[in-house]
Amino acid sequence: MAEIRLPLRLSRFPKGRKYQLLCDGIRPICLPCTNRGQECHYSIEESDARPSFLKRKYDDIAKEFQALQRSHENLEQLFHALQSRSESDVTAIVHQIRRGADASSILRHIQAGDLLVQLHTRPETRFRHEFPYRAGMPVFLQTQQNPYLQSLMYEAAFMRPPAEQSASELALCDRFRPQYLKPYLAAEIVDPRLDVIKPSAWTNVSTDDDMMRKLLRLYFLHEYHWLSCFHKDYFLDDMLAGSKKYCSSLLVNAVLAQACNCNPDLSDRLEYWNPHSLGYKFFAEAKRLWEMELMEKSSITTVQAAVIINIIYNMYSMDKLGMTYGVQAVAMAKDLKIFYSSSRPKSMKRQHVYDFTAWCLYYWMSLQCYHFMVPSFIKDPPKVALPNPDSASRWAGEFLLRYPLSQTLYSMHHAELFKSKMDLIRVINRIGVKLFHSTDSASGEEDNTELNEYLIALKNWYLTLPASLAPSAIIFPCQLKLHLLYHNVVINLCELLVPSGKESEADQTSEETLAQLSHSRICFETIMRLYYLRHGFESADAYMAHDLAVLGFMALGKLKDGGRVQNEDLRSTLLLAAKGLGDQGRNYYFPFTLFHVIQGEMSEEDKALLHQFMTSLKEDVISRQVRAKHVQAQYPCDIIKITDYPESKRLGNLIKQYVNLAISEAQSPMTSEATNSP
Repeated sequence: MAEIRLPLRLSRFPKGRKYQLLCDGIRPICLPCTNRGQECHYSIEESDARPSFLKRKYDDIAKEFQALQRSHENLEQLFHALQSRSESDVTAIVHQIRRGADASSILRHIQAGDLLVQLHTRPETRFRHEFPYRAGMPVFLQTQQNPYLQSLMYEAAFMRPPAEQSASELALCDRFRPQYLKPYLAAEIVDPRLDVIKPSAWTNVSTDDDMMRKLLRLYFLHEYHWLSCFHKDYFLDDMLAGSKKYCSSLLVNAVLAQACNCNPDLSDRLEYWNPHSLGYKFFAEAKRLWEMELMEKSSITTVQAAVIINIIYNMYSMDKLGMTYGVQAVAMAKDLKIFYSSSRPKSMKRQHVYDFTAWCLYYWMSLQCYHFMVPSFIKDPPKVALPNPDSASRWAGEFLLRYPLSQTLYSMHHAELFKSKMDLIRVINRIGVKLFHSTDSASGEEDNTELNEYLIALKNWYLTLPASLAPSAIIFPCQLKLHLLYHNVVINLCELLVPSGKESEADQTSEETLAQLSHSRICFETIMRLYYLRHGFESADAYMAHDLAVLGFMALGKLKDGGRVQNEDLRSTLLLAAKGLGDQGRNYYFPFTLFHVIQGEMSEEDKALLHQFMTSLKEDVISRQVRAKHVQAQYPCDIIKITDYPESKRLGNLIKQYVNLAISEAQSPMTSEATNSP
């Protein structure tokens, strides 16, 4: 029989005191002392304590030895890398060491190829996607007035493969910077703070700092520029310093929740309802912290987090719920008075953050409400003026990119983008106020006069864009989306200004408007096609779903009404838009939903063609019913005229219609017979 040993005797108080307890031997504090909230004073009897004491000491020493052994091996590998690598690689390694990175972290970068990727692979520097169905650019887009066909992006996209180029052509292509030759997803943001921050200090969801740093990099690369809601520099500075002024656990968890949708390595990133998915966990933690912060005084980070939660719910196809967070953000912002510049600010840094956030909130709410065709909750822009071009870079922050096979850093011209976005949204906000707030009985002629003034304002904005945002120079996704937004709004205005009925029946006074309408439609599709050729539609982009829906419904409308001459080109456009929504539908649920709406409008022939170019995203009837139950979306689809849009075409109502139709088809006798037949 095995010997049964009694627990160690614990002297709870110094000798002379009679109170003693039996100890269970757990270090550093035993359970009896833990329950009493008292300090342990061990008086170890040699006969009982020595075996377990020696075992504990042995385990501790063994762990220390293993840690030292791993550290020694890491240092040996790092030393070997410094001996054997090229000078440029050694410089990169030393740079990492001086920034405080530990040996194991540097070795992981080396082994994964993140730090020294050019030693292991030479990616195709002139990679581009191919259009589905028809490889060439449609003839109807190739007009002399199309400025995007004279762009560097177009020229680089349609160069012949290097093996087929002559010496003069190869010399010519050398003048292109990497961003014109490589997809955006190949780039990485260069910011030393992203290498050393510890997100684990701000969230209870994960302790894997490397993984969360990757998520933050993906968020700043793919989502921040177009839908920014906080100042990147103050956010990262405070995260690094542990300050809670401009960084908070709520904001960090909200950012990480959206960032999960940007990570293609997370196969369940679409499943916002899945409690085991990482995005669900971050979002659940963000909502928990949100409810706690509602009990506190309004803070700027809570305003910023509310915008991100708004965006996340929108991408869940729950924009009705998402909008409530946007409304709360506006209320808290007004409580903080961020829309007004203080003549005597408590700190210049705080005023800077408040001003930047005010413009971000104004931009987001104006854009969201315009696309939803509802009155904006912020009618006037912030009182603080936007900075002049000389100080814009410091005011809005800058982003530097590095591409594979290049040590050069390339600016994204974020400050110029930010100011141009804000100048454009001011015009769009005024249009929204006119179209969705108007309750007067102005005549049609007066309405047209005002709409024409907005059209002129939009054209003036377009003609005065800075050089980095000119049609000939744009290349980054955020720059392309700026031009897409401009042409989208111009199309909306021109459709209102064209007389009712067929466009061909317009009188002579509308010829200029018709020409502008045709021009913007051509430009919109050209940009979308160039976007796809260079960058593809696979990378997460919360806004791209809207542009793809516009493209898809434009093509559907023309296919239904147009002649046969251009049908194949239009079919190519429709397939490209549907494929894009399918690709984006692997990242976010909103484009996944739009994909099924577009597919529901397509002919059986076009559906069969579509599935030749993409992996099918099929659903059974039960899945459709669940989707219809949870989709709470007021996003309008298939816009004809922006002022007389029927409620039945809002996304949530469309989904319910398609589900009811699918259920009816599944229950019909003919369908049952076809299903049961061999």
